[in-house]
Amino acid sequence: MGVGEGTPALVGRGCYVVCGLFDVRCLDGDSGAATWTFAPGGQIGACGGYDGARVFVGTLRKELVAIDAADGAELWRYEGQGEVQSTPAVGASQLYVGSYDDCLYAYALAGGASRWRTCTAGRLEASALVVERHGAEVVVVGSGDGHVYAFSAAGDVLWRTRLGNAVSLLRQGGVGSSAALRGDTLYVGGPDAFFALDADSGAERWRHTTGAMVGSSPAVFGTRVYVGCEDGYLYAFDVEDDP
Repeated sequence: MGVGEGTPALVGRGCYVVCGLFDVRCLDGDSGAATWTFAPGGQIGACGGYDGARVFVGTLRKELVAIDAADGAELWRYEGQGEVQSTPAVGASQLYVGSYDDCLYAYALAGGASRWRTCTAGRLEASALVVERHGAEVVVVGSGDGHVYAFSAAGDVLWRTRLGNAVSLLRQGGVGSSAALRGDTLYVGGPDAFFALDADSGAERWRHTTGAMVGSSPAVFGTRVYVGCEDGYLYAFDVEDDP
């Protein structure tokens, strides 16, 4: 199997889907034996998207592949215009995935038809986050251009917020952190700080300057948010008073 890619996903009863460099396997939770193996035909760049019936895998051959979670059979594949190295995010009827061609793609969950493609000014390494805001599906994703974007389910840009200044972006790079939501606040790492943003407008609520890239994805547990930083520290923030 080789080097692992992505976070294991629990599929069904006791089946953990894990990805190596060139194949996807469903491992029995008790024995660790592979119940099925699927090779997409190229190096895997992203793994872990799951909608209850299908597992979604991105490749460095610019392809997105849907796999039947029950038996590992290929259901569909679609070729984009850039490498896929961010975990596909599952919405109500669409799948969203960022690409190294600077664009966010939306595909139909059933059949894989391409719905739309909307581009930023930097490659999308961070995995998208699908949230519901006032009855509508919203997709939030960070870009290599230093902004966090919010897209509607139709691909329209709802807002974008720049994290950091020109100096920090030049030194550290863009936004490689995936966002996390708690209540009405989004939490996301930037080039040299950790940010809390209003989920509806993208307005900055607060920031904590680290001086180093916060490229890992935050985890929310109760009233605290945890995130790792490239300065070598794990940070914990008390967000009980955030809306």
